[in-house]
Amino acid sequence: MSIHPVIRQIIDRDCHVSLTNREVLRHVLSKLRNGYVTFRAMPKAERRRLIDDCVKHHRSNVQLYRDVMSGNFG
Repeated sequence: MSIHPVIRQIIDRDCHVSLTNREVLRHVLSKLRNGYVTFRAMPKAERRRLIDDCVKHHRSNVQLYRDVMSGNFG
């Protein structure tokens, strides 16, 4: 995946798979310098990419968790 390494690190380190996408996004935004203000200052296309990256990476973590817990390694 082409997820930004910083986003990947924040989500992998701090976000549990039980969190909703919205909760994950809020957490990632809280880690930005000046938080939501920085996010709002970004161009719309970059904001959309940040959101999409967060959701994609969180979903992949959820899928990995489900695979591991069900024993589906193939």
